[in-house]
Amino acid sequence: MGESRTELVAWVNDLLQLNYNKIEQCGTGGAYCQIMDSIYGEQPGLSGQATPAKVQNV
Repeated sequence: MGESRTELVAWVNDLLQLNYNKIEQCGTGGAYCQIMDSIYGEQPGLSGQATPAKVQNV
């Protein structure tokens, strides 16, 4: 199961040009909004979502 998580994080990082280390970092929802925007283009409701510029591990 660990390998599939690694592959998913690598895909998210590549698609969104992020630097996530764990899939749990997608928990804010910003990455999901960006993925939907990349698939469907900018739709009403997605343009107002805040997306983090940088993610820091705490």
